[in-house]
Amino acid sequence: MNETAIVIEDDEFGNETLSELLETYGIKVVVRGSNGKEAIDLFGKHNPPYSIIGLLKPNYDGFFAIKGIQKINKESQILVLTGDTSLESKKKLDDL
Repeated sequence: MNETAIVIEDDEFGNETLSELLETYGIKVVVRGSNGKEAIDLFGKHNPPYSIIGLLKPNYDGFFAIKGIQKINKESQILVLTGDTSLESKKKLDDL
């Protein structure tokens, strides 16, 4: 496995399921976290090419994580998971 990722999801079952799915497709999950602050810290330590991030969280949401990761490495690929279909969130994501 040459490809690596971090998975940031506050739902433990979702976090585990996403990690298992990625590993099935040959992407090694180097670490998992549950909020945007952890995402930035973990990304800074591991600098994986991929980050899978749940958008909505009570503290340090996915928007916070995306901004922080982009400051570290603009080339990193970020996959955002969300059930939020609001135009406001779509615009914020488009701007990022």
